[in-house]
Amino acid sequence: MVKTRIEEYCKKLKLSGILTAYSSLSDRAAKENLSFSEFLFLLLESEYETRNERSKQTILKFAGFPKIKTIDTFDFSFSSLDKTLINEILTMRFVDETKNILLIGPSGTGKTHLAIAIGYAAAQHRIKTKFITMADLAITLEAAETQNRLDSYIKKVINSARLLIIDEFGYFKLNERHPLIFVSLSSYQIPPHSSTPFPNLATNI
Repeated sequence: MVKTRIEEYCKKLKLSGILTAYSSLSDRAAKENLSFSEFLFLLLESEYETRNERSKQTILKFAGFPKIKTIDTFDFSFSSLDKTLINEILTMRFVDETKNILLIGPSGTGKTHLAIAIGYAAAQHRIKTKFITMADLAITLEAAETQNRLDSYIKKVINSARLLIIDEFGYFKLNERHPLIFVSLSSYQIPPHSSTPFPNLATNI
């Protein structure tokens, strides 16, 4: 049966979007008397949307957000932020332009919420993002350095992200070893497409 063969090839070629949508789109094409080109377009559109959504979910998983926050739930009335500027940031042009962002302000003003919202928007643009607190980054880098895996960690996690978000940047007290480790991090060859917002830089630094 042709339908069975089509489904088999979809599985072999990993065309899960077409596999899922083929039956319903085939019925729709027959009912609406769609041309072959129109039917093919709908199949390819379904495959694209499936892969696009899967890519976004993979990026979100890698990002490691503690919880999902979006700009829609951010209370602009609680802060003096320029909404136009935030909307410009959410276009993600700053990533392509390799610009950094510093979110500065007292505790409880929504910097972490905004940082996650920017990261979530980046994921929707399929920009590989990594979210980590300064404390976790310092501890992880120290452990990696102790185990002689510092270069490996930086390559696989830090450098593989186009957007690195470091939360609570100014609220973690470094010990005597951390500065040397961060020198290694900062002196590492960062790719030209990398961009780093520091969403919680303390105002007293």
